[in-house]
Amino acid sequence: MKVITKLSFPNVIEVLQNRIHDLHKLFSQQREVEDNLRYSEKQYKMTLDSMSDAIHVVDPDLKIMLINKTFKRWIKVLGLDSDVIGKSIFDIFPFLKDNVFKEYDNVFKTGKTVTTIEKNRVRSGYVITQTRKIPVIESSHVVRVVTVIKDVTESRRIKEELIKAERDKSLILNSICEHVIYHDLNGKMVWVNKAAADSVGKKQRELVGRRCYQVWHNRDIPCIGCPVVRAKETGLPQEAEITSPDGRVWLVKGCLLKNLKDETIGMVETTLEITKRKNVEGSLSRLNKALLKSNERMKKLIVKDSLTGLYNNKYLNEIVEAEFSRACRYRHSFSLMLIDIDYFKSINDVYGHNFGDNTLKQFARQLKRMVRSYDIVVRSGGEEFIVLCPGVDKATSLKLACRMLNEFNIRELGDNKQKIKLALSIAVVGYPSDKIMKLDGIDKTVLSGRDMVNISYKILNKVKKDGGNRVYSSENIELNKECKSELQTEDANISFLKGKLEHLTKEANQNLIESVFAFAKTIELKDHYTGEHVEKTVQYAVTIARGLSLPTYEVERIREATILHDLGKIGISEDILLKRKKLTKREYNIIKKHPQIGVDIIRPIHALHDLIPYILYHHERWNGQGYPHGLKGKEIPLGARIVAVADVYQALISDRPYREAYCEEEAVKIIRDLAGSDFDPEIVETFLKVLS
Repeated sequence: MKVITKLSFPNVIEVLQNRIHDLHKLFSQQREVEDNLRYSEKQYKMTLDSMSDAIHVVDPDLKIMLINKTFKRWIKVLGLDSDVIGKSIFDIFPFLKDNVFKEYDNVFKTGKTVTTIEKNRVRSGYVITQTRKIPVIESSHVVRVVTVIKDVTESRRIKEELIKAERDKSLILNSICEHVIYHDLNGKMVWVNKAAADSVGKKQRELVGRRCYQVWHNRDIPCIGCPVVRAKETGLPQEAEITSPDGRVWLVKGCLLKNLKDETIGMVETTLEITKRKNVEGSLSRLNKALLKSNERMKKLIVKDSLTGLYNNKYLNEIVEAEFSRACRYRHSFSLMLIDIDYFKSINDVYGHNFGDNTLKQFARQLKRMVRSYDIVVRSGGEEFIVLCPGVDKATSLKLACRMLNEFNIRELGDNKQKIKLALSIAVVGYPSDKIMKLDGIDKTVLSGRDMVNISYKILNKVKKDGGNRVYSSENIELNKECKSELQTEDANISFLKGKLEHLTKEANQNLIESVFAFAKTIELKDHYTGEHVEKTVQYAVTIARGLSLPTYEVERIREATILHDLGKIGISEDILLKRKKLTKREYNIIKKHPQIGVDIIRPIHALHDLIPYILYHHERWNGQGYPHGLKGKEIPLGARIVAVADVYQALISDRPYREAYCEEEAVKIIRDLAGSDFDPEIVETFLKVLS
C-alpha cells in the first residue's frame, strides 16, 4: 500500500529555500575554486614569464601548448613566426633534425629527462643552448613534455676560458727552468712542474705527497732556514740559499698561497740552481759589461732576414767584400748568383701576402738545400736572393743555376688550398773570369765584390727584357761600355743621362708587361685546366713557328701571344668555364667574347700592340666559320693561325670538365681531318711533321 506524504505549503517553501541556500553555497565554492585556479594560472604564467630560460610545453602530438616570454623573444631572434600555440614544433622549426623527434619520443616512452647541448646560428653569430626535455606524468603516463632551453653561451665561454687558463698555467710553469712546487699546509707536495721532477729523474705524479727535503736533500727534517717554513711562520715571502748534500747551491723562495677569502691554503716554493753563478760570481761584473757592449754591437748589426731566416743586405755588404778579398789573396775562384722570382707581385695580389710570405719561406728553405753548406744565401730584396759561392768558378755556378731553374719550374710551393710553380730569372757572375774594362791595354778584373753585384743586376735586367725564366751570364750581355761609363762618373754627360732615362723607361715598360703576363697566370684560379693548358700550348706554338723558319722576333711574338691568348677568360664566370654539360647558346655566346676581353685588357700597353691580332683572331677558322669576325683563309694573321692549331691540339689531349682527353693518335687524326676547313693546311702539315 503506497503512502503519500502530504506537505503543507509552508513546508515546501522551507525545502526550496534550503535547496537554494545549498546551491548558492555550492556556486560560491565553485567560484572560489575558479578564482584560485585563475590566480594559480596567473602566478604560474608570471613565474614562467619571469624566467630567463626559454620554456615551451608540447603534447604527445608534439604541438606547442604553452610558451613563456623568453621563448617568444628567442624565436624572434631566430627570425621565426612567434604565433606558435597549437603548431607542431617541426612546422615552427623546419631545420630540426630527426634526432630531436627521437628525443621527444624517448621522453614520452620512458618518462626520463633528456638533456642536450647544441650550437645554434643566429643573425649576430651563434649561441650555445642547453635543452632539457622534462616529462609531466599523470596516472603513470607522460601527458606532456616541458622543454627548457637555457642560453649557456657565456657559461661555456667562461668554462673554456678556465680550462684554457689552467692549461696555459701548466704550460707556462712546465716551460720555465725554475723548479715550482706547491705544498699543502702540512708541508707535503701537491703539484710540481716538469723542471723540478726532471732534476731528480722522476715523473711529476711520483713526487705528489712527498716532502721536498726528503727528495732533494736526503733529510728527515726541514732544512735550517727553509724559506717555505719561514713563510708559513711569518706570513711574508722568504728566500734563502741552500746547499744540497751533493754540493749544488739552490736559491729557494717561499710564499703563501691564499684564496679569494684571503685564507692560506698552501705554500709555493720556487727553486733555481745557482751553482755556476756562484762559482763565477767574481767575473760576473766584467762579463755583464762585455755583454752590454756586445749587445750594442749586435743592435747595429742585425744580419738576419726576419721572414726567411737568411742573411740580409747588411750582411751582404760586408761578406761579399770579405769573400772577394779572400779570393783575390789566395787566387781562388769566386762566383755569385742573383736570383729574382718572376711575377711575384701577382702572387701577392692574387693569393694574398700571407701566401706570398709562406712561398718565400719555402723557396728559401729549398734554396738552402740546393747549395753547399758553406755557400752564403742572402735575401737582398723582396723577391731577390743572392748566393755567394766561395771557391766555385762561373761554369760550375751556371750548372747549379740551371738545376735551380729546372727544380723550381716543376716544384709546387704553397699550401693545402693553392699550389704554384715559380719562374726564376738568374744572373751568374764569376771571378776572375768576368772583366769590366781595359786600362792601358791590360785587362783589369772587377775591383770589388760590390762590382760583381752591380754586374749581376745588369745581367738580370737583360734576363727580364728577354722574358725571364732563364739563366744568363756576362756572355749574354755587352758589359764593357756600360760598366765603364758607370765607373767613370766624373765623365758623365747628357748622353749618359739620356741613356739612363731610356733604360728606366724600358724597365718600367718591362715591369708593366710582366704584370700582364702574371695576370694571365691568375686564370688558373678560375679554370685549373686553362692554367696548365697554356704552358703546353706555348711549346706547340713555338715549335710550329720555328718549323716554318720564322724570324726570332716573330717566334717570340707568337710565344707571348700564346701565353695571353686565353687572358679574356678572366672575365668569364666559373660556372660556365667549369660546366660539365653542353653549353647553352647564351653561354656559348658569352665564351665567344673572351678574345675581345683579352684584347681590351692589353690594349693600353703599347709594347703589346703587336700581339693584338694574334689574340683577337685565334678562334677564326680557315673556312670563315670562326669568331669574332668570320675571317677566312689568309685574311687571318699567321700568328693567330699558329695559335689556333696549338690551342686545339692541346685541348684535345687534355681532360675537360665535359669529356675525357683523346689519345695522341685520335687527336692527330682530328687535326689532320680539320686541315683545309678549320686550319691552314700548311701549318697543320708543319705541325704534324715536327710533332712526329
